[in-house]
Amino acid sequence: MPACTQIGQTLDGKDLLLISITDKSTGAHDTKPAFWCDGNTHAGEVTGTECCLHMTNEIFERLDAAEPLMVEMMSNSTIYVLPRISADGAEYILTTPYSCRSSPVLLHPDYLPPGFVADDVDGNGVCVTMRQKDPSGGTKLSELDSRIMVQRDPHEREPEGEYFRLYPEGTFRDFDGFTKTTAPAFSIDLNRHSPYEYKPEGGQAGAGPYPMYLPQGRAVYESLVKHNNVATLQSYHTSGAMVLHNGPSVTGKKPALFVRVYI
Repeated sequence: MPACTQIGQTLDGKDLLLISITDKSTGAHDTKPAFWCDGNTHAGEVTGTECCLHMTNEIFERLDAAEPLMVEMMSNSTIYVLPRISADGAEYILTTPYSCRSSPVLLHPDYLPPGFVADDVDGNGVCVTMRQKDPSGGTKLSELDSRIMVQRDPHEREPEGEYFRLYPEGTFRDFDGFTKTTAPAFSIDLNRHSPYEYKPEGGQAGAGPYPMYLPQGRAVYESLVKHNNVATLQSYHTSGAMVLHNGPSVTGKKPALFVRVYI
């Protein structure tokens, strides 16, 4: 029932694999209305990949159990799953002490802007977050594990409470002794690559010099155009605790549903 297709490669040559799930006995995948799900648009959103894989596993567990609703759905529709878009960035996040927005490439390689840069200052292989006690701090110790910091609720004002401020490990590049900003290195953002209402740098940060600048972003949009049976798209992001979907189309036509889930 499932098929795995390479729809393109990342800048570093990693394959982008799209899983197609449908009941082939009732027709090919591209002859049925489809649901598209993807994850890990941004480098650090690795839980989006896990959500995609969990959903895929859930589908097959229910098919193995012959659940009538799932069997019927696979007979009449198709599910496409792209677990990891920012494969280069995810590997960079998971295997180094450093971070990036979507891909570990500099938008302007000849210019290193001044400001704070996360760095493994002590050379122990990780970039940690330091904490400092402060009655006005916005975080507190987790009740489950004191090594974990959680957000302080707005109503928590007990004078005996223990609260903290958090500071990332790193250094200031070209520090002038006064100005404290964050240097926007590795700022290319796959979430700003859409050719629809594209705006270049200055209009939106991380957009790159033209739409679909990175090959992994181009591969996603080209695949969506190719799979014109997609009726609903769900994209897993992290942070924010919200679910967003598109509103009425400016053309007056009813658009396909796009859902962005922040987990």
